[in-house]
Amino acid sequence: MVILIVEPHVAHGDELVSALVAGSGGGARVLVLTEDGDSGLVWRVFLAGARACLLKSAQLDELVSVVRMISQAGAERFVLSLPRAAVGRLRQGRGEGELLTRRECEVLRLAADGLSNSEISNRLFIAEATVKRHLTNAYAKLDTPSRGKAVHRAFELGILPGRHTGREKVTR
Repeated sequence: MVILIVEPHVAHGDELVSALVAGSGGGARVLVLTEDGDSGLVWRVFLAGARACLLKSAQLDELVSVVRMISQAGAERFVLSLPRAAVGRLRQGRGEGELLTRRECEVLRLAADGLSNSEISNRLFIAEATVKRHLTNAYAKLDTPSRGKAVHRAFELGILPGRHTGREKVTR
């Protein structure tokens, strides 16, 4: 059991969780304590393999309950204890500290619509290299290796609005 306190100014809490989980052969049960319930952080530590996330201000009995739950629960469980507003931002896929930036979402939406990097570049008035950088950042944040998988994952997580049919046009 590892209790990791992630301060708001620490940008790589999810990387710490990944390293702890990987270093233990996948068996580490990581509980993340955060100060503000940042929805982006919650998604990232969830995807990185944390077993729970709650506020540092949680009462002792709540902390003890969560430690008991994740020490007994299988890997399929994720315990979340945050204010309702923070959980609402998770559902909406936006808010402070969101998983993808606004621009990464715009680029990924246009990619989902079937536009090439060149077409996205022209539409958004940015360099094609900038489009590639936004896509590469999105792949990393969504833990996907390709454009199509990133689009699929973004729909799954509710980051891209609309309904994912699995038939979106995705080109290079």
